[in-house]
Amino acid sequence: MTPDLYRLFTQANLPIAHQWSGVIFPNLPIGLFFCLLWYLIYRPVMYRVLGIIHPLNIKSFDQIITFVLMTCFAIIIGTATHLVWDGLTHLDFRTFAFKDLLAQNISIFGLNYPLHFILQITSSVVALSFMFCMCKSYYHTHKQLKAVPVKIKLFMIISLIISTISGMLSVWDYSHHIHSDLWNTERYFFIGKSINEFTQTGLILFTASCLVLLFLDRNKN
Repeated sequence: MTPDLYRLFTQANLPIAHQWSGVIFPNLPIGLFFCLLWYLIYRPVMYRVLGIIHPLNIKSFDQIITFVLMTCFAIIIGTATHLVWDGLTHLDFRTFAFKDLLAQNISIFGLNYPLHFILQITSSVVALSFMFCMCKSYYHTHKQLKAVPVKIKLFMIISLIISTISGMLSVWDYSHHIHSDLWNTERYFFIGKSINEFTQTGLILFTASCLVLLFLDRNKN
């Protein structure tokens, strides 16, 4: 998802993020930034809340260098596969094959949708289902036997509820600035913008909640 993450910082359109020339810059620095957030903030919090124990076991300088290089390699591979996926499921400057086929309309329940839009949604659902199975397997493998304190679970549940509601309110406010005719003609564009609005607001509040939890739980055993 690295080529899409720049939208969390700006409303401007940056085509280079979805071009091969942008794999190293800006995508690699953006990917490394979010990896830093994951390993310093989100991972400790999520593992604490879910009761997962799986240390990174990075104990030497050589291991640090190896970890950073492998992370960079993973980001580059992930960005490359994202660009290939976009090139086969979008009908714009990213498309490199099957343009006529992707432009065809498919009727679903009386509504017409372009094939590229259907491919975007279905491929995302398949990928998310696969990721869910992987996460479920990982959770059962590394889950600790010791119960997580109820107050920590309650804090995270409340934080998620507040973040989700705030994100939905942000989307609701954004939708009031869109004319219905424009929504029908630029459906995919505004779906993407709505996701960005939700993520920006929700992520800010969720990050703040994670920092608070890390501070309050700093003396855990």
